[in-house]
Amino acid sequence: MSELARNKQAVARYIDAANHGDGRAIADMYAPGGIHIVTGNTLISGTYTKEQMCDVAGQILQAFPAGLTFRLGSMVAEGDKVFFEVESQGTHHSGLDYNNFYMWAMQFRDGMVVKSKEYFDTEHTTAVLCGGQRKP
Repeated sequence: MSELARNKQAVARYIDAANHGDGRAIADMYAPGGIHIVTGNTLISGTYTKEQMCDVAGQILQAFPAGLTFRLGSMVAEGDKVFFEVESQGTHHSGLDYNNFYMWAMQFRDGMVVKSKEYFDTEHTTAVLCGGQRKP
């Protein structure tokens, strides 16, 4: 199997783990020193280490009692990177519907994520996930 195909399969496993609320599986996909970047200026925006990913993923997914579903869209792989689209859908514990669209870039080394960066509708995230609160 080519490196490109292996990396695309890793993306599919990542999204599957998210669909199952498995923060540990997500964190385990990161290489030592790997990072996850949530773009924007929302309360959840920032750079997270491999060690933080289990808690971060788990906390976000806990906010959706009936689950948060991620649908993987198109993917393009080049070199050690995979660029892909994702759509999420779920009902937040506040009762608000959460339907976001992402463009994601993941960089791999030996089948492990070394850098993950997600771009998304930050206004929708602020309104639903962050209860309208913004960073000072």
